[in-house]
Amino acid sequence: EVSILRHLLSQTSFRRGKRGDWYDRLALLQGSKKEKKDAMLRARREEALALCEKGLADPYTHLSALHSFSKGERIDVPTIGRKSVWRASDGEEVSVEGLCLEQYQREGWKGFHSENGVLTMIFALIFWDILFAPVDGVFETPFQTAPLDLATDAFSIVGIRWDRYTQEDLLEIVECIGPQALAAILTVFVEEYGHRTGGIPDLCLWNPETSRALFSE
Repeated sequence: EVSILRHLLSQTSFRRGKRGDWYDRLALLQGSKKEKKDAMLRARREEALALCEKGLADPYTHLSALHSFSKGERIDVPTIGRKSVWRASDGEEVSVEGLCLEQYQREGWKGFHSENGVLTMIFALIFWDILFAPVDGVFETPFQTAPLDLATDAFSIVGIRWDRYTQEDLLEIVECIGPQALAAILTVFVEEYGHRTGGIPDLCLWNPETSRALFSE
């Protein structure tokens, strides 16, 4: 494969639009080839880097392929075992969810990185009188935030952020989801709250202008 790629790159008449892919593949093959000696391994990697530089300088390399050869910027954060960090438009460090949320907001959406937070909040407010009904045995101490049986197969509002969502936001979200879709979601929650409130997409988005709601992972 290496010899074929080198032969293809030696000419400039055939499939010029693929030259970027050929350089990319050839650099990958050269840089990933296993060598027993460190000196040989370094030589392979230097050759792969030289191929990337050659691809960047090649006037026949298509613009769409140039990003493949660009050297990435290493962020000076040596900590490992943490979530990836991205740069927002204002230069602030954000999570990938925050970056996506910023893009959606530019397109006219409102939103939260809430996972199941918004929907469980709506569930708690709609079924407040049922959840906190004075049924014997479900409230044994004044420190409980939910009845003991909510997450069981017989019927606990866990993780509710009472201070995060405003009344205006929640009303807009409910209107954008619509009665039929909201009823279907809440029915699923009621049937098995402990399991079915998990796995909800990271972003809860809504657009009051178009009356649309979107849950995006």
